[in-house]
Amino acid sequence: MKKQLLYFSMVGMLLTMNACDDDGKTEFLDDYSTIMYFTNSGIQNVECLKVGEPTTYNIAVYKAGSDLSATSDATVTLMNEAELQEYNLANDTHYKMLPADCYQSTQKKDFQFESSELVHTFPVTFDSDKIDALDKNSEYALPFSLSSTQTVNEEKKVLLLHPEVTTPTISFQNVDFEQVTVTESDPAKVVLERIITVPFQNNWEFDCEIGIDETAVGQYNEENGRDYSLLPETAYTYDKIVTFKPGINSMTIKVTIDRSELDNGNYLLPLKLKKCTHPRFEIQAEKSLLLIGYCYALPNIPLNLSMLTANATVEGDGTGLTGLFDGVGDGKHYHSNYSGSVIDPIYGHYIQIHFKESIQTLLFEYWTRSNTNNGTPLRIELFTSNDGIQWHKLTVIEKGLPTTQSTKYQSGFFKADEPFTYLRWCVTKGPNGEMAKQGDKGYFNLDDLIIYGQ
Repeated sequence: MKKQLLYFSMVGMLLTMNACDDDGKTEFLDDYSTIMYFTNSGIQNVECLKVGEPTTYNIAVYKAGSDLSATSDATVTLMNEAELQEYNLANDTHYKMLPADCYQSTQKKDFQFESSELVHTFPVTFDSDKIDALDKNSEYALPFSLSSTQTVNEEKKVLLLHPEVTTPTISFQNVDFEQVTVTESDPAKVVLERIITVPFQNNWEFDCEIGIDETAVGQYNEENGRDYSLLPETAYTYDKIVTFKPGINSMTIKVTIDRSELDNGNYLLPLKLKKCTHPRFEIQAEKSLLLIGYCYALPNIPLNLSMLTANATVEGDGTGLTGLFDGVGDGKHYHSNYSGSVIDPIYGHYIQIHFKESIQTLLFEYWTRSNTNNGTPLRIELFTSNDGIQWHKLTVIEKGLPTTQSTKYQSGFFKADEPFTYLRWCVTKGPNGEMAKQGDKGYFNLDDLIIYGQ
């Protein structure tokens, strides 16, 4: 608690001081001709990268007060073990003195401030490799105190440098799965940009090599119940090597996908960070694989009311069947019956689509409801027919269906044994139970349903 009070007190001091950038004065300093303080006081975490080079931190001492033209002096002293323990007791901390071979710093530094000088600095360097070899169960610090013949700000006269050793990593900035969907009406080529980044101030030149991880396709399909194929090598180009320069923390790679020689289908391009030429940098494993989904979709078949029927539509909740094609948004959804009065042991709650022309292969997408996830489909079954009477099961989907609101789902490609003109898009299970089981009150809702087929 004492530590927290000290922290908030220091933050308050800093905010007050920042309000006077125009003349270097603050209201609470009006009574002092000159006052001295550490620009950054209290506990300061110092990131020490394991790169085989020392890490430098510049300690800054500031002169303030009502008379900035006054001369002054300051002395920065490295505190001893007893003084550090006294600080620990007062602030409920448990720091140990950083061993002398882990840093380079003067024990005592004197400054003279001329009338035109407001700040003086001096460096402290840390050896990250030696610090990393210390006891991992202890926290180490390098404590300094500030004194002067002038007034010293009591809240900002102690500085503890707490080195934190980190291994520098490189990774993709965002590895969330993204799907690109195109049809014949879209341009043949699509250009994507993805970012590779280092989460620190980069001071080095090095290369990063990007490759393809073919094994990731099967793993993704297994984990998500999908049927992606590896995007053929002839269908894409990408930047295989990017070069980082000092001062550059991120680089963009370009990926170009060309569908000119592709068949309709779902494809996956698994980009993998393979190598970094800096000997001390590590590739961050959990952000080293970037999956780009590419769907060369069938022609879109726009839905309208003349094509649609259903066995369990709720009127007054959403916009009925229109909710399947009127866009995404609050109140623009389709909702099936939630009273439990509609039970179909085979088809559950279904939407029936009558196509003007027969198709044999289809793919569908849908958006879950935008403002709730209480009716996300948990089992979808597809049936086909040519007369609306005799039906043939095409597939059952249970794996990989989204359970969050306002989420887009895209199915795989399904090819029937023969062309068909009717499709029953059936939901037989939802979060509240089965639609085909007496006594359950299962239902579903959607924001939009999109059909592709030929």
